Amino acid sequence: MKKNLLKGFAALAVVAILLPSCKKAVKCTNIAIDISNAQSAYIADDSEANCIAYRDELQRGIDKCDDSASVYTETRNDLSCL
Repeated sequence: MKKNLLKGFAALAVVAILLPSCKKAVKCTNIAIDISNAQSAYIADDSEANCIAYRDELQRGIDKCDDSASVYTETRNDLSCL
């Protein structure tokens, strides 16, 4: 499970770096940072509350950042708190 999360983190980092420079990209970069923070909290303590927080941040990325939706969806679907 944590191996998948680390792969997800790497994908998130790449997405955040490669986004073009525009207003939506800034918003999506901020969302990627929020997802990364939620992921870090979940890796440190895989409680149900942290899983739900991580899942919710991933969903926000899915809803707001079309370019990253498939990565976020795959990672969200791997979580145990669906």
